[in-house]
Amino acid sequence: MKTAVIICVRSGSNRIENKLLATVKSGDFLRLTLEECIERVSGFDVILAIPEGDPIQDALIGNSNIYDIFTGNPSSPLHRMWYAAIANSVDTIIRVTADDIFVDSELLRKQLAYHHKQNNDYTYMGNCPQGVAAEIISFKALDKIATEHDEPIEFTSYYLKKPGFKYSEYVPPKEYQHRFRLELDYPEDLTLIRVIYSLLGDNFGTLDIINLLKRHPELIDINRLPLITFYTCNKNYGKYIRECILSVVSQGLFDHSEYIILDDKSTDDSTAVILETISGLPEHQKSRIRVYRNPENLGLSQSSNKCLHLAKGRYVMRVDSDDYLLPGAANRMLINLKHDFGGIVSGYTRDGMECKEKHLHSGCALLEKRLALELQYKENPGYGAAFMKRFEEKYKVGFIEEPLWHYRKHANSIKAKNGDMTMTSLNPAEAGK
Repeated sequence: MKTAVIICVRSGSNRIENKLLATVKSGDFLRLTLEECIERVSGFDVILAIPEGDPIQDALIGNSNIYDIFTGNPSSPLHRMWYAAIANSVDTIIRVTADDIFVDSELLRKQLAYHHKQNNDYTYMGNCPQGVAAEIISFKALDKIATEHDEPIEFTSYYLKKPGFKYSEYVPPKEYQHRFRLELDYPEDLTLIRVIYSLLGDNFGTLDIINLLKRHPELIDINRLPLITFYTCNKNYGKYIRECILSVVSQGLFDHSEYIILDDKSTDDSTAVILETISGLPEHQKSRIRVYRNPENLGLSQSSNKCLHLAKGRYVMRVDSDDYLLPGAANRMLINLKHDFGGIVSGYTRDGMECKEKHLHSGCALLEKRLALELQYKENPGYGAAFMKRFEEKYKVGFIEEPLWHYRKHANSIKAKNGDMTMTSLNPAEAGK
């Protein structure tokens, strides 16, 4: 049986430009973050799975004897990993993310031994710092998923944690059980990583980092992420946007969240209303709001996808600019979001009536961000309901009967029947809102 580390690598990044080619000071010289990741697993056979034609292949520095390079499917990391395993006759895949430059090879060996002892298809390790763990996957399980799904797949675990596969969690030794963020995803992460190198030098491991962060907890604040990203895409709803904004910032969880407001090139007074509303807020609330304006009209689906890429929160909630949240809505949804749910929806009010039936629609739904980001919105009528239909086909969606948001029905609206829910909008471009 052949075991190999497969690292899916690509040059593009929506949050940090060329992040895998960013440098950290390792000893007396600079080293690429990608090189650090590779070096830490160099005791294994290492394969870099790179999209065909990606320029990062030419930019790689280091000893080519440390790793093999496979180029293939540009759009699907899972299928690229699958092809790389086939090309190299790999039976057991250790899936390492290139963002995890502190991946711990000693923990991987312990996890690998556990994986084989349990005869698992899939073994994950969660109770440790984010950025030091990996996933172990049998080729048989990977082959089954890859042959049954043609669509691009990035988050492998959600396809493996299902009936038909034997999976379990490897729990590391107690001294490793801390949930610090050590992965490279945002500019703040790179700052923390460079601080760690500056304080610990060249030769250090996971326990050294853990002890450093325990001694200096102020360092944890460098890359602390919000719990929820609320986002609002607005087009010519200046009449309603103020009420929407105030309903979001008044949520009890807002001090631990962020809010993205994206104006889709409105032609009314929306921009002025947005800025005026924000200017009247306390400073601690202002600091959690980011406002963007599209230079050209993109429409709701593209604007929503843009917000998903900008979001930093573990969860996302889209609040349409003509709707608003009721007090305590986010708290109630988070409390009722079970560990095996990908998201949760609630009842709502409309025209003075309470609607307590489960309707799948992305408006005011609380979703795990990385799942929403994988599916994204498509350009089609009723895109919000269509998105949630695809979401529920893959992940569990909880429901709270209690009305937690207000859906505004306009007098002069175009009605669109989407699934079980009749939605309305002011113009065809926003049908299915």
